Amino acid sequence: MKIKLHQLFTSWAILKKVSQFEIEASQAIRLNRFMQSAEKEYALIETQRLRLVQQFGEESKDLLGESVWSVPKEKESEFWAAFSPILAEEIEIYNPALSADTLAGQKISAIDFFAIAFLFKNESESE
Repeated sequence: MKIKLHQLFTSWAILKKVSQFEIEASQAIRLNRFMQSAEKEYALIETQRLRLVQQFGEESKDLLGESVWSVPKEKESEFWAAFSPILAEEIEIYNPALSADTLAGQKISAIDFFAIAFLFKNESESE
């Protein structure tokens, strides 16, 4: 399936949460295959994001003396101008085509489900 990197980037925390659910083995295998591909793509996005944060940001120290990078308000528009085209890229990734009953017995908010709806086959699709 084709998805934009934005979908992957914004839904990553939810994808990680859902990947921890106990689901039927065949569904888990398909979800795992998707997550392995997605993790590689997410790592690339995160590498590029961190590079841009360092390019447009400022370094400071946290309470433990560790380096922390952040983009100041006056450079946020430049940061997003550079990062948005990355997120707009479309990639081909394995489609797990999960069934609607995959999440049976699990708790997930409607907002979280909306973010990962692309993982599920349409009800109109045949097996």
